[in-house]
Amino acid sequence: MDCRSHLYSEYRNQMVTVETKGDGDYINGIISVPESPQLGASNPTGMSGLKAGDAAAARNFISPPSANQKGSANVFYPIVIPSGRKGIQPSISVSYDSNKTNGWMGEGWDISGIGAIAIDTRWGVPSFDGATETELYSLNGETLVYDGNYLPHRHNDISETSNIFTTRKQKRDTLLVDNKKTFFLRRNHDFQKLKDTDLLLKTIDG
Repeated sequence: MDCRSHLYSEYRNQMVTVETKGDGDYINGIISVPESPQLGASNPTGMSGLKAGDAAAARNFISPPSANQKGSANVFYPIVIPSGRKGIQPSISVSYDSNKTNGWMGEGWDISGIGAIAIDTRWGVPSFDGATETELYSLNGETLVYDGNYLPHRHNDISETSNIFTTRKQKRDTLLVDNKKTFFLRRNHDFQKLKDTDLLLKTIDG
């Protein structure tokens, strides 16, 4: 059987003739038909894209103690705490120093990142007086001074820039604003104002 297929070009106007014998299927072109969309079942309570939790992702290992230039053994271990409101996140860590004395966590161990108000004893242990100021306090190792650059062991009684000092004690009930006192951080004669809070008052008074 002779089968002829004619193909005309739109541009050259040529004819292609194919002669063959035998039965067969002849395809002149293929038209691609889009597949029918697959219908998925609706699951309003289902969630997708969730990853399984990894308990070891935020796990920190304590490294072995290492010696510093002073010859003491040191260990540092950070404590990961999630951030709170407005992105506030505390930075707390556990540290060990073989040269340190007894700390909050034992001999040589301490917690860093926590502020503390302590009595400054660099000029001796003060004798408590209920009527006048005799104690000197420090916040994280920095000296806290009263209004007018007042210190218990010496006091500028004229102005902050005066070189005249006196040892006259200041009354505890003076320079109060709303029954509170204002303290300052002493940093190389650059005083940063620090307003006391109820916790600060309880710590100092108690």
